[in-house]
Formats: sequence, C-alpha cells, structure tokens
Amino acid sequence: WWLWLRFAALVEVAWGRATMAVLATSMDVEEEAKSPWSCDAAEALEIQLVTGPQDLDTDTYTFHPEFTHQVAGQSEQFFGYKGLSVRLLYRCDDLLTCLEFSHNGCAPPSVAEPDDVVGMVNEWLPSEELVSKDEFSMRLHDEPRFQPVGEQVAAYQSQHDECTYEIYVSTPETPGMVDYHKRLQTFAVWFIEAGSLLDLDDTKWNVFTLFRKSEKGGTTRYCVAGFLSMYSYFAFPDRTRPRISQVVVLPPFQRQGHGARLLQCAYDQASLLPKVVDITIEDPAPAFVRLRDFVDARNCLHCKPAMEAMDCAEFAKQIQKHLKINRIQARRLFEIIKLAQLDRRDPAQMKQYRLFVKKRLIQPFLKDQQAEQRQLAAMNPTERAYYQASQQEFLDQLQGMYSELEAEYLHVIERLETL
Repeated sequence: WWLWLRFAALVEVAWGRATMAVLATSMDVEEEAKSPWSCDAAEALEIQLVTGPQDLDTDTYTFHPEFTHQVAGQSEQFFGYKGLSVRLLYRCDDLLTCLEFSHNGCAPPSVAEPDDVVGMVNEWLPSEELVSKDEFSMRLHDEPRFQPVGEQVAAYQSQHDECTYEIYVSTPETPGMVDYHKRLQTFAVWFIEAGSLLDLDDTKWNVFTLFRKSEKGGTTRYCVAGFLSMYSYFAFPDRTRPRISQVVVLPPFQRQGHGARLLQCAYDQASLLPKVVDITIEDPAPAFVRLRDFVDARNCLHCKPAMEAMDCAEFAKQIQKHLKINRIQARRLFEIIKLAQLDRRDPAQMKQYRLFVKKRLIQPFLKDQQAEQRQLAAMNPTERAYYQASQQEFLDQLQGMYSELEAEYLHVIERLETL
C-alpha cells in the first residue's frame, strides 16, 4: 500500500507541474499579445491574387489567412514591430510569388529581438519561385501564355460572375504538376488548421485544381480559385480506398458553390478507379462536414435503389455500392433524409425520430450496461442517489448532442430545398 501512496504522490506532483507549465505558457502568450510591439499575424499578412499591373495598387482579390499558428506559433502574433505589413503577391495563373515586408519601427534591443518574419513565412514557400517586387511588376506585363496543368475533367458557368470555371486533374507524374503544386499548396497552410505540404514523390496523389477562365481582347486568362487533393490507399485484398485530404476554395470564390463542384468532380473521378471500396475524408473541418453532407445527400436523392431502401442497413448497402459512401456516413445521410421526409410540425413524428437518432448516439455507452447494473444493485441509498443524478446529467448531454445534430441536418435540408 505504501508503494501505491508513493505512486499517487508522484502523479499529483507531476500533474501539478504540468498544470503550472500550461498556465505559464498561456500567460506568456497573453503577455505577448498585449505587447505594443506585437500584432495579430492574420491581420498583418495580406494575400493577393494579381491579374495584372492594375491590381498592384488596389485591394482586388486581396484577403487574409484564416490560420497562422504554423507560421507565427501558438500566439499567432508577430513580435517586434509597429505598423507591420506582410504582403504575399501571387500572379493569378502560374502563381509566380513575391513577398513584401515593411514596418514603421522595430523594437529596441532592450525589449526583445524582433521575429524574423520574412524567414518564418519563407519557410513555407518554395524559395526558388520567389521574385523581387520589381521583377514581379515587370513580369505582369508578359503576354498570358499559361495553360493549366493536367487533364480537364469538368467545366461549368457560374451564376455569380458569369465566368467559365474549369477543373483539371493531375498527378505527380503529370508534366509540370510538381512545380505548380509546390506553389499552390502553400494556401493549405493559411486555410487548413492542420494543413501540411504533400509528399509529391508519391504518385498515388490526385490533385483537382479549379480555375476561373475569362476572355479579354481575344486573350484567355486563368485565375486559380481552389484545389482538392486525394490519395488512393490500398484496401485488402486487392482494392483501393480513395481519401480526400485537402480542400481549399480561396476567399474571393467562397460561398458560390465551387466547393460542391470540386467535391462532386473528385467523387466522379474516384468512382472510375478500379475496385474502389468507398471514398473517405481525412479529418474534416465542420464547414467541410456540412459541404460533404449536402453533396452526399443530393447524390442519394438521385440514387433510386437507396431511396427505395426500407431500413438503414439496406440504405447503407445501396449507397456504398452505387455512390461509394462508407457506412458511417451512410447512417448520417439516412437520418438527414428521414428528417427531410417528416412533417416536422407533427410532435409524434418528431418524438419517434428523436428516439431513433438517440438510440444510435447512446450505443457506445451501452457496452458495459450489464456490469453497471450489477454495480447499481450493490449500491447503498446515498451512492444510488449520486448515480441517478449522474444519469440525469448524461440524459441532458444526450439531448444536447441530438439538438446539435438536428441543427446540422436542418442546415443541409434547407440547402437541398433550394435545388
């Protein structure tokens, strides 16, 4: 027993030290954020897609990153400057890159050494592609000769700007793909929370790149609008399981339906691969979960065998066969479609639906139900009262989980109703 007490004491000390370290780190981050020499990295950094010389003195297609922690650290602050401005300029088609850096003053040595902001940003850029501002400005006058890398697999007309958009697919074996994607994938760092750079030596990658195509004075000009990357994994014994890894639609083109077009195009192309089991998603963000639910539900509505299924098991079987959707996502889609078919003003129908969904939500907690019942039988009245209170807390949490799901489902249904 004394060994157990000694172990418990050591754990308590270690836990206390870890807690103090976390608190100290949090305090350091807060103090850095309050410093007059620090600034929000996302506000200081501007990204611009430049279509021509006329854009350089404007904010056309200018936007800020969503995430900067991989570049600026946990605090997402640049330290050591006042009036800091960092501009990343990309020529809109081939992504020729220029990095501009300016400020109104540096912190004195007595305060601290300023961050090497240029070095921190350059670490995520392909250095061989960077040019000076003078060279960048000069090359904007070049006659547009850019042609997208890869094979065109989709084209459509946008209702938002009446321009044509084209989607091209390429692999690391496609001529010019590796060099182009080294520049393109830098956007993943700024717009995917855990964004990373792809290993382009692996030929199992497929990249779908979205371009806006415009005509002016008989000249065709392309502007990159987004991209999606997908990796083909092996599935035993001789099949493949494509996994969508990164999806980025740049801010000037968001909320215009381009994400759904990219995802649908990837689905269509993945379905053509030999012996596909299903198509999966790697660690999706909440916004992408909503996008995926919408595209998948829309596809299900056009899949007759799935819509004729009488239960969830048959529904999952049919959409895996025809749409390559995995069983976990199938259950979610079944619930979305069932909710869409209900009369949501009918309390009886909604109660039946809630119980159906909660039965699925509660399944992971029922594995040890028999052991829990034996423990309950051995409890004294005081222990049983505590247990009942915890059960009520669990039921409240379950209701919260259901309410959150229902809100997500209704968002998808509202979008489906606009089709």
